[in-house]
Amino acid sequence: LEAELKDLEQILRNLTPSRGSIAEAMAFCVDRGDQHAAPLARRLMKALEEPDLKTRTAISRLYLVSDVLYNANSGVKGAARYRTSFQELLPGACERLGRHWLQRLSRGRLEWERARDAVHAVLGAWRAW
Repeated sequence: LEAELKDLEQILRNLTPSRGSIAEAMAFCVDRGDQHAAPLARRLMKALEEPDLKTRTAISRLYLVSDVLYNANSGVKGAARYRTSFQELLPGACERLGRHWLQRLSRGRLEWERARDAVHAVLGAWRAW
């Protein structure tokens, strides 16, 4: 478990909002869901809650959580375990993300608009599922 958490830390540090980066990180998480879904889910939620997140980092992490959640239904052994963990952890993590990240951005600025658009896209995808 310690090795997986350490690897996830590295992945989170290097994560970008590109499809390839998100897909690679999601595959890492889903492939380890059978053994470690709960602790990896907790670490993903903590990654959303870190204070002073840069917009690019917050968006990347939000996209990763969304992809892991979507792929919890992929049929990969253990992947569904993420849904249970996220159901418990995601509301609080999203509330803290909004408090620590979104509220400090200035309305009307390009960065705020990118953040708003990303959050709306993720929430819209979740509603569609």
